[in-house]
Amino acid sequence: AGLFFAALTAFVSETFPRLEKDPADETVALLQTIVQQLANGNELAGAFDDNAEFILECYVVRVNIFLFLSLAITLIAALLCLVGKQWLYEHHRHVTLPTKDILAVRYLRRESMEKWHVPTILAAIPICLQLGLILFFIGVIDLLWHTNHLVARLFSVVAAVGFVFLVATCVLPAITHLYYPDALPCAYKSGQAWFI
Repeated sequence: AGLFFAALTAFVSETFPRLEKDPADETVALLQTIVQQLANGNELAGAFDDNAEFILECYVVRVNIFLFLSLAITLIAALLCLVGKQWLYEHHRHVTLPTKDILAVRYLRRESMEKWHVPTILAAIPICLQLGLILFFIGVIDLLWHTNHLVARLFSVVAAVGFVFLVATCVLPAITHLYYPDALPCAYKSGQAWFI
């Protein structure tokens, strides 16, 4: 998760500035106006327009939407990890009681965990990370198609292979369970496979 978060942050820091007018573009335009004036012997070659309209390209907005959604979902997964670790620590915390009472406390804690859906919440962590990765890949693919088509094709193929693998490992347990109940159960069980 940390490595993914670092890569995601690098892309966000690269694409986010594209949402606003770049002051460097204004500086370049001003310098070009000055050079033209000097080349024309200080005659006014054309007025510098500092109110030039900034055109925001649609793909830049889309890419940032995907990357920021990916960032938010990844941070939610990190938050769930931290909170879940605290819950599990409290669940396993040792109490100094007689053996009979310790068993009662453990049973009570386990029942509490089930009633408050802690296993379901913890199972959502990898699903959040996978959803974040999918959104990240969509954003990067969109960015690459507007930057370099060869790189976009190669990256799209690799991302598609990963996505097909993810979908296959989600669907195969359900297919095995529904259509081949007497066969060995599929080993690709995961949180998202149980939803299917």
